[in-house]
Amino acid sequence: VAFDTIGPVITDYKDLEFEKAAITNKSATGKILYIDDFGNIITNIDNLELSKFLDFGKKIMAFIGNKNIDIPFIKTYNYEDPGKLIATIGSNNLLEICIFNCFLYFYPS
Repeated sequence: VAFDTIGPVITDYKDLEFEKAAITNKSATGKILYIDDFGNIITNIDNLELSKFLDFGKKIMAFIGNKNIDIPFIKTYNYEDPGKLIATIGSNNLLEICIFNCFLYFYPS
């Protein structure tokens, strides 16, 4: 389909500037971009920067509200037992946090 059949050419588009994660040798601060269909939490923390300071097999400490949780940082999902909370790098090259091999279903009350 030709583009002009879809709609007019737009020249005053807005460039959406998403915040980048702040990564140092001691911390990474990012945001949740979305939760995928499997319930994985996808962050804006990029592997290229993170890998300069963090190796697989280490633990990361996540601060959620007033709680902190140690999470193993693993190479792929199969490196941990089902039902365990893990952190890994997803196919989009971003840090993901999930409970491995666990599906959540929500039903209206």
